[in-house]
Amino acid sequence: MEVAIDVGKRKSYVVVQNDGIVEREGYVETTEEGFDSIIPTRDGSTFIIEAGSSLYHVVGPLERRNGRIIVAHPAAMKLIAKAPNKTDKNDAHKLLNAYNANYLPRSYLPSKEVREDRNLCSVREFVVRQRAAIKNRIRYEAHRSGIELGSLTKKSIAELKVSQNLPLKELAALHQGCSEIVSNFDDVVEEKARQSEYAKLIDTIPGIGSVSALLIASQIADIGRFPTEFHLFSYAGLCPSTHQSGGKDWKGHVKPGNMSLRSTLIECVWIHIACCDYSTITETYRRLSARMGPKKAAVACAKRMARIIYYMLIRNKPFSPYGVGR
Repeated sequence: MEVAIDVGKRKSYVVVQNDGIVEREGYVETTEEGFDSIIPTRDGSTFIIEAGSSLYHVVGPLERRNGRIIVAHPAAMKLIAKAPNKTDKNDAHKLLNAYNANYLPRSYLPSKEVREDRNLCSVREFVVRQRAAIKNRIRYEAHRSGIELGSLTKKSIAELKVSQNLPLKELAALHQGCSEIVSNFDDVVEEKARQSEYAKLIDTIPGIGSVSALLIASQIADIGRFPTEFHLFSYAGLCPSTHQSGGKDWKGHVKPGNMSLRSTLIECVWIHIACCDYSTITETYRRLSARMGPKKAAVACAKRMARIIYYMLIRNKPFSPYGVGR
């Protein structure tokens, strides 16, 4: 039995096919009870859904039905099955037709554990960004009030919490609250990083801590899904765009990719070159920064770091500062 679902936040359009014949279809609530009302069996079905913001909302209920879940790539589906009339019904039938024709572009669906690790790192990153925004606002309010602030330490934040300046007092309390939340996240992330084989290997690279290691490991999820290192570069958004005409080539900006993975790799490169003087990554940065500037050199070194990580995970070997595979 094949079930195509056009997923919506509250309602989804479901098409149920058995032996090539559509048996039933229609709107249901995007809940486990809603799917039970239209899908007759709980075992052995193939569920075809399109990747989107509501994907993980329905993956859990579908996984509990002991079926197979196939996730379609939304951008590729848009190119393959472009239609003038876009409706939920048409979208569900397009998914089913592409599957029947063996022409369904597929996306990777990570395991439940990997999804939880990704979400944990994502929420922690969100809180860290909010804390940075609060810190900047504290500096602005202090400057506006004519107060000289040095570095914002725990001691200075505690002093601001008892200040007579209400904005500074409340902002300091917010900053301290965010710091406590980040600390709670760090405890959980470090424990999960110790349990992840990928994260333990990635953590051997100088400049990468347990938080970054778990984030990189969860975004990669399964190194076997990348046939070559270049597929990982493309996934991370570290491949420059190419323009070719008349036998001439121009290299442009890097292509879009996994922004979280790319920004983490670049951040780790800056820390790595500051604390590791003798690695191939640092040597590459020194050579390239003189020619193309520090920012472009850091992106190039992030690509080098991704290559090293790729072969570390493929070969199950820790980091070597002298090159891959030594």
